[in-house]
Amino acid sequence: MLWLGPDAWLIETERATESEVAEALALALSDLHSSVAVVGDGSVAVSVSGPRAADVLAKGMTLDLDPARFRAAHCARSLLARIPVLLHRPGDDPVYEVTVARSYSEHTLDWLQDAALEYGDVGEPS
Repeated sequence: MLWLGPDAWLIETERATESEVAEALALALSDLHSSVAVVGDGSVAVSVSGPRAADVLAKGMTLDLDPARFRAAHCARSLLARIPVLLHRPGDDPVYEVTVARSYSEHTLDWLQDAALEYGDVGEPS
């Protein structure tokens, strides 16, 4: 679960169980003023990892990615090379998940691979 704001959460789940999770959550929240929507088909997540991952991302965004500030389990909405993204750091390792609208996914991946070139080996997209 990722907290996006005072009244917005994003719950990541396996595609096979997304409808079941959404129905269970809607039922659990039925007594509250709430809304549950499945949004998985509209976005793509790309993993950026390695010792220079924060440096690559910093080339295109203004977030402070210092591990003391952007800690494990944190997420933030931002722009990456003028593209709206959700950035999530799932753990202590230098791994960042970049979630972007499907229509921007190819451009985002190309930008990330280009930005990483100065740091050496650019791995396969994941």
